[in-house]
Amino acid sequence: MCIRDRINGASLMDVSLASPDRKLNGKVLVGRVFDALENQCTPLPPITETDPMFVLMMNDSKCDATIRVQYAAIAGAKLIIFGQEDESSRTINSIDNRFNPFFGLPIVFVTKIAALLLKETLKTQKVVVSFHFHLEKSKRIRLDFWLATWMVESYKLVSDWYPYQTLLSSKQVEFIPHYGTWHCHSRKKIGFTDQEQQNCISGGRYCAPDPDGSGPSNGRVALLETVRQLCIFKEDPKLWWRYVEEFGRHCLDWKDHDNCCRKTMENNGIDKKIIELCIKESFTDVDIAIEDNSLLKKERDAQRVTKAVSYTHLT
Repeated sequence: MCIRDRINGASLMDVSLASPDRKLNGKVLVGRVFDALENQCTPLPPITETDPMFVLMMNDSKCDATIRVQYAAIAGAKLIIFGQEDESSRTINSIDNRFNPFFGLPIVFVTKIAALLLKETLKTQKVVVSFHFHLEKSKRIRLDFWLATWMVESYKLVSDWYPYQTLLSSKQVEFIPHYGTWHCHSRKKIGFTDQEQQNCISGGRYCAPDPDGSGPSNGRVALLETVRQLCIFKEDPKLWWRYVEEFGRHCLDWKDHDNCCRKTMENNGIDKKIIELCIKESFTDVDIAIEDNSLLKKERDAQRVTKAVSYTHLT
């Protein structure tokens, strides 16, 4: 990013692109900065300037980033500059990406210091910035799927992508599946000691909705299926693809879950004993209702870092 002002001339800053778009590659976008740091959680006044306006916001926890993007787009912004509250906020969740045309706006990250510097400079003068988009080429990319075992959309994503995955080698794409869980704050207050909640495990650290309503399964079954799928991926990523794709076709009614997942493992040559041992060892002790789970804890940590709150999507 190149910043031009009357006093210091031009200066350069590194930025991160939050909304990759091949159409931006090789282009330069120039515009004036509009400060929306103070009222970014409420509708912005219409931008009446004839110059392209880039709206400055802060990516923090005060309100949802999706709402901020909507307000900026409605006001007439051509690009959004998000200041990073910290390193963990370098992600904007794409929860409304399929339904929200405003996410067609280019979105870039700058450091918190850079955002505050822009804000301070705007108090005394106009600021014009130019963004030079040059996407780096790489022979290998990383693809993260964010899934939920209880959501049909997760299995549709896997099923739709599976034919392409079979054509790609691990040298071309590093694929990592992630699984979302819910967190029971009321159980945290009592030290995660609740054994009775049927939609949680580990004392309420990890919870999930009941996948079949009044049926025989519950959130705990869905969570254990999450651990199973993580164990299968840990054992062999290729088997994970085959298992999850078939599970999505045959087991989503959750009526006879144990037999369905057992048969799906057998059909795909997955050693049940190895997977069951992996599930057992992922808990810190024998009581799954209370003890923490190392695999789900790792997923929760990744969820916190990326601020992923929606499933299904990929990054």
